[in-house]
Amino acid sequence: MVVGVATGRGKSVRKELRERIDASLWGRMPIAYYNGAEAGLLDNDRLPGQDKTLSTPLDSLFELISREPSISQRCAIETNRHQLSVVPHHLDAVPEVWALVRSLIEFHGFKDVRALRSDHSVDILMIGVSKAAVFRAVRELARGRQDLAILCIGDRGCWPGNDCDLLCWPHSLSVDETSMEPAHCWNLASPGASHTAALVEYLGLLEYESGRAFFPARCFEG
Repeated sequence: MVVGVATGRGKSVRKELRERIDASLWGRMPIAYYNGAEAGLLDNDRLPGQDKTLSTPLDSLFELISREPSISQRCAIETNRHQLSVVPHHLDAVPEVWALVRSLIEFHGFKDVRALRSDHSVDILMIGVSKAAVFRAVRELARGRQDLAILCIGDRGCWPGNDCDLLCWPHSLSVDETSMEPAHCWNLASPGASHTAALVEYLGLLEYESGRAFFPARCFEG
C-alpha cells in the first residue's frame, strides 16, 4: 500500500514521521505540507522549503490582521511562504476568529485567498492550494494507475473545514465532521468513537489481498 499524509503543518510533521517510520519507507510516503502548498516524499530534505517570506497577497493580509486587536491580542500568527496561520490562544475561539478573518478578507476585497479552519487554527491559503495535491504523488508511486481508488480519511469535511477538499472525493471517510454531500465524506465509526479512535477503527477493518486493500462487506451488515 501507498500511504500519504496531507497536513496543514510543515517541517515538524516530517521530523515526527521520520522518528516513527523506518527510513527504508520514507521514499514511498508522499507528504503534502501546508495544506498542499508543497508536496513530495518523506525522504526529501528540501521539503518543506526554508523560505518563510509571505507571497503576495498574503503579505498584505498579514499586515492587516496584525493591526486588528481582536485577532492579534488573542492569537499567535504564524507565516509560511504559501500559508498564513492564525492560532487562537484558546481553542474555543477558533470559530469566532475564523469569522473575523473571513470578514476582513471579504471587506478588503482579497480575491485570491481563502480561509479554512482546523480544530486549533485558521489557515489562510492562496486559491488553488489544496490537500488534494497528495493524490498525484500517491498515483505516481502506484505506478501511475489512474483507476486506483484512493481512500481519504480526515476530520473536518464540511466547509470551511481544512479537510473539505480532501473529503469531497469518492471513497472518503470522516472521523468527525461530515459534509452535506450524500455520496462521500461518510462517518462510519462506532457511536462515541472519533478522531484517533475512529481512524484506528477504520484501519483495523481493512483487509488485504492481491495487492489491494478493502473493507469486507460484513463490516456493513446489519
